[in-house]
Amino acid sequence: MKPCSSFTERSKIQQVLNQQASMVREIEGIHPGQVQVFVQDIERCPGKAMLEIAHATEEDRQKIEQMVGQQFYGLSYRMFNW
Repeated sequence: MKPCSSFTERSKIQQVLNQQASMVREIEGIHPGQVQVFVQDIERCPGKAMLEIAHATEEDRQKIEQMVGQQFYGLSYRMFNW
C-alpha cells in the first residue's frame, strides 16, 4: 500500500484539470461516453487524490497515451479499462 505522501493534493489535481480543460475534452472526445478523466479521492488519505483516466478499448488507451505521455501536465495518472 502506497503511503499518503505518494499521492497528490486534490486541490492541485483539480487546478491542473481546470487549467487544461481543453485537453481533458480532447481526451474524452476520443470515444465519447466511454473515456472519462476524473479525480479519485484516496479515502485513507484526507485531501489526497489521484488522477484517473477510464477507457473502453485498447485503441482508446493507445490514443490517450500518445496524447498524454508519461504524465498529465506534471501529474501522475492511472488508466484503467471499464
